[in-house]
Amino acid sequence: HYGEKKKQKYKKKKKIQQDPEEIVNSSLFRYINEFMYTNRSEVVQQKLKETNNIFNIYHSGYRNQKNKWPQRPVHVIISHLKKNFTKKSKIADLGCGEAEIAQTLKGWCVTSYDLIQLNEHVTVCNITELPLPNNSHDCFVLCLSLMNTDWPKVIFEALRCLKKSATLIIADVVSRFTNYKAFMKFMRNVGFTFTNRVNMDDFFYVLFFENNKKDDASYTANEKRIRKVSKLLAPCVYKRR
Repeated sequence: HYGEKKKQKYKKKKKIQQDPEEIVNSSLFRYINEFMYTNRSEVVQQKLKETNNIFNIYHSGYRNQKNKWPQRPVHVIISHLKKNFTKKSKIADLGCGEAEIAQTLKGWCVTSYDLIQLNEHVTVCNITELPLPNNSHDCFVLCLSLMNTDWPKVIFEALRCLKKSATLIIADVVSRFTNYKAFMKFMRNVGFTFTNRVNMDDFFYVLFFENNKKDDASYTANEKRIRKVSKLLAPCVYKRR
C-alpha cells in the first residue's frame, strides 16, 4: 500500500512539474483541432499559413494522441494496400499529415496531399480541389482527414479523380458518425459502392468503397447540400484533462 501511495504522490508531483510549454502546446492542440473541425478548408488553410509553427504544434499533439491508441487505422490501410495493390498502382493519401503511407511504401506511386507541408513527402493542396485529371487514380485514402465542414466536397473530388471500379478508403472515429446509415446512403447516392468495413475496437471504422460512378456523374453539389451532408460527421473534439 505504501508503494502505491508513493506512486500516486509521484504522479501528482509529476503533473505539477509538467513543462509549462507542454501545457500551452496541449491547449493549443485542442484549440487548433477544434478550429479545423468547425471551419471550411480554405479558412483553415489561411489560418495555418499565417500562424507560424501552428501546424507543427498540432501534429506534435496529434502524435501524442496517436501513441495512446491501442491500434492505428493507418496500419490497417497500409496492410490492405500491400495485399491488394502494386508499386505501379496510383495511390493518393489525402490529408496525409506526416505522409506515413508514402514513407512506409517506399518506391510505390503514392502522392501525399495536405494543407501544409510537414516534410518533403507532402504536396501542399486543399483536397477539396485536387490538381489531378479525371479517372486517373486506382486508390484514394482518407485516414482521419474528413475534418473541415466542407468535407463532402472531398468525396466528390474522389469520385472525379478515381477510375471506374477504383477504391476509396475512409477511416474515422466511430463516434463521429451522427447517422451511419445516412452517411452510407450519401456515399451510395454519389456513386460509391460499399465493399467492406473493419471495426477497430468500436473506436475506429475503416470503410472500403468501389467507385461505380455513372457516365453522367456530377462532381459538385450546391452549398445547401454540402452543409446538410457535413452534419453526418460530428467534429472530433478532445476533452480538457
